[in-house]
Amino acid sequence: MRLIRYLPLWFFLLLVGCSTSEAPLLPTEVTKAPPPQPLALTLVDGNDFDFAVIGDTLETPEQIFSLSDDAKAHFFSYLNDPANSRYPLHKRVFRYLDKSLSRFNYYADTYTAQQTLDNNSGNCMSLAVLTTAYARLAGLEYKYSRVDSAPVFAKAGKFEVASSHVVTKLFDPTFKPKPGTLFTRKPYLLVDYFPTRNTWVGGAVKNEAFIAMFYRNLAARSMAAEDYKRAASYAFRALEFAPFAPESINVMAVIYRQLGFAAKAEALYRYGLTLNSDSINLLYNYQLLLAKQSRFEQAQALQRRLERLDDPSPFPYLRLADEALANQEPIKALRFYRKSIEKAHYLPHGYLGAAKAYYLMGKTTAARTQLLKALERTHDSAEEQLFKAKLASLGGKRR
Repeated sequence: MRLIRYLPLWFFLLLVGCSTSEAPLLPTEVTKAPPPQPLALTLVDGNDFDFAVIGDTLETPEQIFSLSDDAKAHFFSYLNDPANSRYPLHKRVFRYLDKSLSRFNYYADTYTAQQTLDNNSGNCMSLAVLTTAYARLAGLEYKYSRVDSAPVFAKAGKFEVASSHVVTKLFDPTFKPKPGTLFTRKPYLLVDYFPTRNTWVGGAVKNEAFIAMFYRNLAARSMAAEDYKRAASYAFRALEFAPFAPESINVMAVIYRQLGFAAKAEALYRYGLTLNSDSINLLYNYQLLLAKQSRFEQAQALQRRLERLDDPSPFPYLRLADEALANQEPIKALRFYRKSIEKAHYLPHGYLGAAKAYYLMGKTTAARTQLLKALERTHDSAEEQLFKAKLASLGGKRR
């Protein structure tokens, strides 16, 4: 399977207007007040998390994209090889990635550029980080885009994680617009994490927002390990790069809630909802906080807001299915497990649940089929052993 795919070139014309106005004269010396600190940053107290101690151990933006001398030498050897000179620079970088990562395992974690190379694995963020490292070495123009139609869902410990899918565009440096056109979109090659999917590339992601995404991913990893002080340090770093991003605010609020700082968590939830009143993550987690405090009327109001939104996550259906299964209602559970599979067919959880439902219904062959599908979709060694054990237990029970 090819890791990367080519996006056909397409053009459009954009008329750009500008206006001029006479600027008023200013005094020769102007004293400007420093810009106010974003509110999200003021709602976080670094003393709660030992930021002064942990902060120095976090990856810097420079370290995220750095490569070893050996990795650089290997890259430049390919880039400057006369045999590759017939390709424009962006295609050489594209081909190098495609060749180097032919056995790349993209069901993995968020890594720096060098870690991605060393592990030959990583998620879409890792691939974008490595692509960026090469693009910078080659002096190429690059940009990130978010694929809003394809969020990636996963379970990390006791947390349900929804991540944006990010792709990288490598622009053709030889492109020159045709005479007479005001603006033409540059041709580019798309480095994509899911090469076989019909992907609709959405809005642009600024460099600062991309780095914030990286730190949020590392915060989620630390949360799964219940290292909440390190998670908070990563989340705060994400807020420094994207202080108005509801996703960053949500992560910090969840950490505060986990550590028992309910009032501080609520302040962040409420502020985040002023930035995006339809944020499913903020609404859902704020609802959990209210319910835990027995503020059921307010929690139900948020639940009604959530029900009016189109939630792409499979996890609400998984929770309903698990509840039905616990109540010995396998037919109802199966219906919800199927809905979760429709939302995220790449996760094993819905198939495992469906296997349990079929088993309770006495349909062991169907249960075995669902277990096989779950096994195909797991990338966790402990889960794999569990599924194989369950399959073995069904080995002599065929219908």
